[in-house]
Amino acid sequence: PAPADVNPLTVVHRIMRGRYWLAILLAVILGGGLAYYGYRRGQVMYTSTAMVRFRAVMPTILYHNDKNGMMPMFDSFVDSQVLLMRSQRVTDLAMQSDDWRALHRPSTPEAAADFVSSLNVWRDKGGEMVQVSFTDKDPNASMVAARAVVEAYRTIYGDSDFGDDVHRMQALEERKNGFANEIKGY
Repeated sequence: PAPADVNPLTVVHRIMRGRYWLAILLAVILGGGLAYYGYRRGQVMYTSTAMVRFRAVMPTILYHNDKNGMMPMFDSFVDSQVLLMRSQRVTDLAMQSDDWRALHRPSTPEAAADFVSSLNVWRDKGGEMVQVSFTDKDPNASMVAARAVVEAYRTIYGDSDFGDDVHRMQALEERKNGFANEIKGY
């Protein structure tokens, strides 16, 4: 005759008969120890994200020219800006900001390496938005770091168009004054 299929639960029940108090005691001890280990091991991490927008097309002010059309090789330009945001120059300046120093974080090479490993800069393929995120166990530190990286990038690389804006405003003012003089002449 073929042996009957044996249910594994009935086998365990037969082995545990009279030893349930031992199973409960082991469950409490091991469960409590593992719960404490999990509590101490796991940390809550906070991530703050800042966004920087790069426009592919500059708006036309008065006339269409080569400065207000579609930017050639826009994807390559934005990819290079992502690399610049990750650069050591930007991260060093971000770590030297007043807000980051107010957190009383050390400025050692190990701290700089931790800063860079917590920093993530990326963009979606073909997108205009670059996302700068920072992850830390302190929510204030993650917010300050994301903002500091964007401000450091803007300080180093973002003010190059300021002269163009001043020149553009002067040209518009001159054009406006010229139209006003023409109107007065009629």
